[in-house]
Amino acid sequence: MPTVLALDWDQDRLWLMEAELGRNGPRVRWYGQLQWPEELEPWEQTEQAAEALRQFLQHHHFSAKEVTVALGRSEVVARRMSVPLVPQEELPQIVRIQAETKVSTALDQLRLDFVPLGPRGEQQEVLLVELQQEKFQRLTELLDKCGLSVRRVTISSVALAQLLAQLRGPLSAADAELIVLATHTRVEVVAVRGQSLVFSHGSPLASPGANGQQVLLEVQRCLGALRNWDPELSLSRIWVLGPQGEQEHLAAELQQRVSPPVEVLDLTPLAPKQAPQELAAWSVVLGLLSLEGQARVEVVDFLHPRQPPAPAHPVRRRLIGALVGAGVVLGLLASWVGWQAARLDEQIAQVQTELERAQQVVQRSQKLHRTASALQSWQQSQVAWLPHLQQLLQAQQVHQPPAVYLTQLHLESLAHGRKGQVRVQGSGRAQSRQAAEEFLQFLADRGYRVRPQALEPDPEGEAYPWRFGLDVEVPSPAKRSSASR
Repeated sequence: MPTVLALDWDQDRLWLMEAELGRNGPRVRWYGQLQWPEELEPWEQTEQAAEALRQFLQHHHFSAKEVTVALGRSEVVARRMSVPLVPQEELPQIVRIQAETKVSTALDQLRLDFVPLGPRGEQQEVLLVELQQEKFQRLTELLDKCGLSVRRVTISSVALAQLLAQLRGPLSAADAELIVLATHTRVEVVAVRGQSLVFSHGSPLASPGANGQQVLLEVQRCLGALRNWDPELSLSRIWVLGPQGEQEHLAAELQQRVSPPVEVLDLTPLAPKQAPQELAAWSVVLGLLSLEGQARVEVVDFLHPRQPPAPAHPVRRRLIGALVGAGVVLGLLASWVGWQAARLDEQIAQVQTELERAQQVVQRSQKLHRTASALQSWQQSQVAWLPHLQQLLQAQQVHQPPAVYLTQLHLESLAHGRKGQVRVQGSGRAQSRQAAEEFLQFLADRGYRVRPQALEPDPEGEAYPWRFGLDVEVPSPAKRSSASR
């Protein structure tokens, strides 16, 4: 039976679990955790990190030659993106084309994969996940120096979604379920609907073990982001994973703040015979091993991302070419017969031509009519740009001196029938993460619909080291008035 090593790349340590893969699922042989020395930066000092991992594997007699890796949620960027409704085989190419317009980094410097989320209106949505190409190469080189062949590189959110689906069975495609992982080093929140990961958020804890109030705040922020993304999305249940003796208290505290039922997720059915004391800390590696059996959710894999279908086999291409050639000959023969028939019935052909022209005129008129209707709707909405710009400028002045400033700004009107009438997109910088969040909350409190965007540190900004995206919709005047009140 093949043996595989599951590796969870946490903030300051590695969680490792070796298992034999069999028909009845993985059988855990050994597990352990490697904590990096305080002076070691594994992403920068890959030689030293590889040597530390190699010695750890040798000391504990790990024998697996293949490894499946889950990177922490904070190591990647995930964004929701709308693309045209196309067949599934064309989706990878369309997503890449759309990503070129949405992602500020050159795509050749990134590893991209995505999770399809299904249709929404006249488009479909995907969850695009980005990993720096340089970080991916350093990871694979580090593992190669340890004699490990990489099977998969995914993210911890996917492993947690798989874990939930493994324990709960098929998940509902209508309602979403939330899983909250709170360890002594990090908190991660994942929303799953059907087989799709619809939302993920991860954050390291401010200090080891201080996961009480911070976990509750992170969960409440995530619930707010979910409501902004899809106000009609309903949560059927919230599952909690945490340290032994604390997760029940955390579930009770959380239940006082939210309406969906909150329960502790029991990992006992997947635990090894000699289970570790803090089983919740091993949730990600248990989910990774479950993925090696049967994937129950849509998987993000930076090693094997979704790609357009491979070209046909050469023999198959020749057969297809022969069939196409035969079809061309038959088409030419049919054209000749049709031409002969047209000569005998020229009047019918002329009528058909006029009819086709008339249909084209009607089609063009429909497009003009839709355009005119959109212009009329825009004129009737009587959107005033200056008040919205004034609100944005006022939002920047929440602190003195300003803790936030906008670097780009673009305003556009929305199509008739949408919930908002104006959409404002752009980007900006902030002196701190809290300042950026207060800026967005300021807009939300005034009735703007704020969509979640990337909020990440940028070492190049000295006074304003945080970079964030801005994507808000201005509701209709009636809705905005009621929101302001």
